[in-house]
Amino acid sequence: MMMVPEGGMSHPQFFYEDTPDLFFARTGWGPLIVCLDTNLLIHLAQNLDEIGGSFGFDGHGFAPELWGDPVRALHDLFILWFWRDVRFFLTPEQMHDGRLNTERAHRRESILDAFAQDFWQRGGFDRASHVAGERVKLGIDLDIPLKWPPSLAAVLPPSMDGMLVGAALSAGAHVFLSTDQRHVLSRATDLRRFSIAVMSPGELLHALETSGELERVPSGDPLLPDLQSLAHFYAVAPEDDGD
Repeated sequence: MMMVPEGGMSHPQFFYEDTPDLFFARTGWGPLIVCLDTNLLIHLAQNLDEIGGSFGFDGHGFAPELWGDPVRALHDLFILWFWRDVRFFLTPEQMHDGRLNTERAHRRESILDAFAQDFWQRGGFDRASHVAGERVKLGIDLDIPLKWPPSLAAVLPPSMDGMLVGAALSAGAHVFLSTDQRHVLSRATDLRRFSIAVMSPGELLHALETSGELERVPSGDPLLPDLQSLAHFYAVAPEDDGD
């Protein structure tokens, strides 16, 4: 059995063929690139301590029975992020999503900056992988089209939601996460033909649980903490709902 390849910061990566619900026809391995809808940024900022918790250090691990609650699902998603090569890609357009006064705009900017630093330190869009310190060959990934077909516009959510999903697609993200059933999640089936999974945090975790990827998160005695990721997480400042 092949060892799990690691990304630039030694986080174990993902075997793309194992989870086609997220990676579609992609092959090989690499990071899981996730875009968060602005409603999840607000959930994160307002529940930072509950979501951060212990990052699995308490040995409790994942709680699938609680994934219907977005805060609890985010808690477990950030356990996964802490231990695995999950990269959160947030777009500059999110500075214009919602009604933000000066203070809220500053806080939103802090969130985007913190995750941008983490994203690029983990490797950004680079699929560079290593096993036992040696670089390993990549599989074949899907190319990002230079121009999306006109049929995409017909299935994108309206207004700012469509801009965010479109930015995620253009960046090559694998998943766009949201809690907005009416405007975003209702478009999930139509958007799958463009090889992006639009889903809730709980649905993402269930897909990874089914493919066995959650089993690659350590339980029991923790490994040495990833201090850089901890610093990025707690750089997120509390934010009031700007809607």
